[in-house]
Amino acid sequence: MGRTNDFRGNRSGGPRDSRSYAGRNAPGGSRDSGRSDDRRAPDVTMMNVDLNQLNAHNYVELADEAMKSMLDYERAEKSKSRLTTTKIRSLLTLINRAEDLARLESGTELSEARIQDLLHAQVRFAYESGREESVKRFLEQTQLLSFLKCVIQSGEKAKFELFARYFESLVAYHRFHGGRE
Repeated sequence: MGRTNDFRGNRSGGPRDSRSYAGRNAPGGSRDSGRSDDRRAPDVTMMNVDLNQLNAHNYVELADEAMKSMLDYERAEKSKSRLTTTKIRSLLTLINRAEDLARLESGTELSEARIQDLLHAQVRFAYESGREESVKRFLEQTQLLSFLKCVIQSGEKAKFELFARYFESLVAYHRFHGGRE
């Protein structure tokens, strides 16, 4: 498959970016680094979604990869702060309401009322990520907050629709890969 246009209209096709979340198990870390029978969990790298590659043809695949990677990380790290389907569905509900209303409006641009709905969602995303580390990790890895800001700046319905579908795919693959309720 050749190069594709991303949600911003840019051409893409380069490698995906990833970030290591070795945390406390990193070499030289504080957790029993001198022990000879090393029983630490292996370092796990979470995939970090590149918004320049996200488009209408690959958002499902990227959502699948992102959620599998995130859940693998949570399991390997035995993270106490685990993302729940209920938590991310509460954020998705804000987006679904705005999307339903945007579909009823004519034109290709979002109305001022929908922009205000999305700004409210942005604030809620920030608040929830401040309350729970798992939500912060989810928003950073999936780039949802950055994507939402791009949608707000552009005001384009098509970008908002892609955002909503991508978010819904993330929730679906969270459950598919065994995410907690």
